[in-house]
Amino acid sequence: MTKPPESDPDAASLSEAASPSGASYARLKGLFFAALELPEEEWPAYVDASAAGDADLRKRLLVLLEGSREKDGFLETPPALPPGPPVPVPVAVDADGWDAAADPSGEARPGDASDPAGETGMDDLAPGTRLGPWEVVGPIGRGGMGTVYEARRAEGDFVRRTAVKVVRPEIATAFFLRRFHTERRILAGLDHPNIARLLDAGATPDGLPYVVLEFVEGRPLLEHCVAKALDVADRLRLFRQICEAVDHAHRSLVVHRDLKPGNILVTFDGVPKLLDFGIAKLLESETGPGSGGTVTGTHLRLMTPDYASPEQLTGGRITTATDVYSLGVVLYELLTGSRPYDFGTSNPRLVAQIVSEREPLKPSARVMAGVGAAAGGASAASPIKGTTSAGAGSRKKLAGRLRGDLDNIVLTAMRREPERRYASVRELSDDVLRYLEDRAVLARRDTFGYRAVKLVRRNRAGVAAAAIATAALVIGFFSTVHEKHLAEAERARAQRRFNDVRKLAGSFLFEFHDAIQNLPGSTPARALVVRRGLQYLDGLVPESAGDPGLQRELAAAYQKVGDVQGDRSAANLGDTSGALKSFRKALEIRDSLAAKSPGDGKLAGELATTLDSVGDALSQTGDKPGAMDAFRRSLKIRETLVAADPKGIVPRRALATSYHRIASSLSDDGEYADALPVWRKESELFEAIWRETPNDRRAQRNVALACKYTGAALESLHDFTAALGLYERAVLLDEARVAADPTDATAKADLSYGYGALSICVMSMGDLDCGLRTYRKAFDIRKGLADADPTNVNAQMGLARAYLRIGDILDMKLDPAAAEENFRSSVAIEEALSRTDSSNEAARDRFAFALKREASMEAKLAEAPATPRSAIAGHWREARATYRRSLDIFEDMSRRGVLRGKHSGEPASIAAEIARCDEALAKR
Repeated sequence: MTKPPESDPDAASLSEAASPSGASYARLKGLFFAALELPEEEWPAYVDASAAGDADLRKRLLVLLEGSREKDGFLETPPALPPGPPVPVPVAVDADGWDAAADPSGEARPGDASDPAGETGMDDLAPGTRLGPWEVVGPIGRGGMGTVYEARRAEGDFVRRTAVKVVRPEIATAFFLRRFHTERRILAGLDHPNIARLLDAGATPDGLPYVVLEFVEGRPLLEHCVAKALDVADRLRLFRQICEAVDHAHRSLVVHRDLKPGNILVTFDGVPKLLDFGIAKLLESETGPGSGGTVTGTHLRLMTPDYASPEQLTGGRITTATDVYSLGVVLYELLTGSRPYDFGTSNPRLVAQIVSEREPLKPSARVMAGVGAAAGGASAASPIKGTTSAGAGSRKKLAGRLRGDLDNIVLTAMRREPERRYASVRELSDDVLRYLEDRAVLARRDTFGYRAVKLVRRNRAGVAAAAIATAALVIGFFSTVHEKHLAEAERARAQRRFNDVRKLAGSFLFEFHDAIQNLPGSTPARALVVRRGLQYLDGLVPESAGDPGLQRELAAAYQKVGDVQGDRSAANLGDTSGALKSFRKALEIRDSLAAKSPGDGKLAGELATTLDSVGDALSQTGDKPGAMDAFRRSLKIRETLVAADPKGIVPRRALATSYHRIASSLSDDGEYADALPVWRKESELFEAIWRETPNDRRAQRNVALACKYTGAALESLHDFTAALGLYERAVLLDEARVAADPTDATAKADLSYGYGALSICVMSMGDLDCGLRTYRKAFDIRKGLADADPTNVNAQMGLARAYLRIGDILDMKLDPAAAEENFRSSVAIEEALSRTDSSNEAARDRFAFALKREASMEAKLAEAPATPRSAIAGHWREARATYRRSLDIFEDMSRRGVLRGKHSGEPASIAAEIARCDEALAKR
């Protein structure tokens, strides 16, 4: 961190107070944060004991603690300074460290080149040190909270480079450990291609926590722009990718709080990666009166002043609007090569005063001025041809490009009042897209009315006197102002409705993420999500008429709630009927919107997604014809979208999923010959996408899934050799995914089903022993997943199926007692799932079939030569009773018309078995 300029008197006086003899910066900081963990009444004794006779240290520590005393909000306003020379204010900046104002003396920072003792050093972990499966290669960077090392995976047959961030030992107080754990929690909840991904976490042998992140090879954002000589349009497209990452964080209820070019790396392929969530914050729900939505209160004001919003600098309330402001500063620097303010000081109070009182130059004006920010404010190099370092002619041309829309976009994002900025990062990104597409942007210049209000507030006396002289003019403008007021009121009403939807999203995702941290599995927290989400959604529906934007938000929210209630492709609550209701609400809205905008391809894709979800839910409730109608309608939409964009990966992937649903429905009805060509269409699409994106793990997964489903159709048609080859390829692909990320639960589940399919196929070819060994691999994986998340319906369903299949194998190996034990375990799980979701006909069908298999084992035990004569009648009675339970379910489904496909003949088959039990009992 650079020292403040010598000409700054505040920094000079701070320097004197920050450098008492015998008290290092690191020690003072550690003592301060440790004291914050104690009750205030214990501070004096703690300070006396810690200072140990060092009067300077004692004085500094007492002043810091006095300034941190809780008033309206803990350090949400700058603490008052005592008379005399200023003392360091604990305003944390620069991601992990303090501001230069807190340590302006030039005292050696830990790990600096000027720190020969290396208090923490960058060599704490020697090359070769093992952290779990990771082996440290060497240090690559550090911050005030952590040191970052390059590491590689030291186990397996592959090498993977990673970055390991370890807490520095001398600041491992409870405060910083909580901050570090918060960062880990935040990273674990983020999954986006433009955010550096969390791979692992743990603790060093000394107990210091660490996180393992993907290793990003690339350049800092501004350096990349210079190296690639990117023009304005290219920079704007790059900026939109950054916005996508921040928007993903916001939708996960995370505010980054330190967005700046230095925290954004761009890979050599041109993909930006957002880094360093060390001071990020999970939003907290404030639903009380006047809360104003979801915000976060800060304890220490963590920031980098050059990119910090006014509310960060003044200790105000931190919301997602804070990141919108910082993105505005980043965009300003991308377009002009300079930062918007030349502070000339590192004193946080002076910086806050400058930002609060001065309007930044428009980007176009900054370019024409040809002057970069001083004192470190200018970029390392002018990133755009025609910015501050270019000639007058080039600057004029660039200024003309920025003047108007781009000026307004940047300054709207950077407005001092959070409520006057873009309502979301998505809105900022969309406005940039409007500019790129040469459409009208939402950003507007400041209005006369707004400037008039500000003028009155600053000059009440003068304006009052002038008002007497200008009364006639005011009356003349009255009707115009009145009309403007009505328009502004209507706009405010619409904005409140959008804020309600964002409030729903906040409650939805915050409570989910908050609850999941303290549970062995994530699914229980989702029940809370549904209750709160539906409450907001149903209340907003009457207000959405005539507002397509709000209706679109509502449809997306209903879709999300339905996914949580009963999306069969993910962990869910098992509430199929509730999911169907939510999906139908989303469908009604999206149908109406699509009819009004037939050329909107994105809306058409959203409609197809909802049709798929409705079809899935109908399939689960037993309405197979209704499900197929929804799937075919979705297929027609997606075929149209692919025809419009035949090389687009997203529309082709969506079309493949439509083929998947239709083929699954045909297979469920036993129509394997009709399903096979549809499976092959899906497989061809996924194979083509994977060839184009060989490093895309999602594409790799889709190819493996297509292999399994196509193999199942071939196996049902008795082409076991072809099926076996597809299963083996699927297992190899899934094993590679698990090896690449052993924490990926989805990859593990996929691998277990690959083992299961392979097992059944080799048994069909006559190798029971190999089949049993292979299926036990599947069982071990599913048991681990189910134990980790006992309320995850999909995990429990997979375990029940594993028990059933192993029971089948043991039955074929003539071990009825062991088979019967597995069938009992399967029945217990399926019965619980059936009771949890009474509207799920697929669950009832599985439960009835499991009962039938258990009954068949009881009958075999009754007929087994080794069974004692005294136990035979008991086995027959147990078999009959269990058959009866199975028959009752199948007959009920048959009466209601939901028993179709391969189990449609079960009632007659089971009735015959009951008759056989009666005959055997009659002979006893």
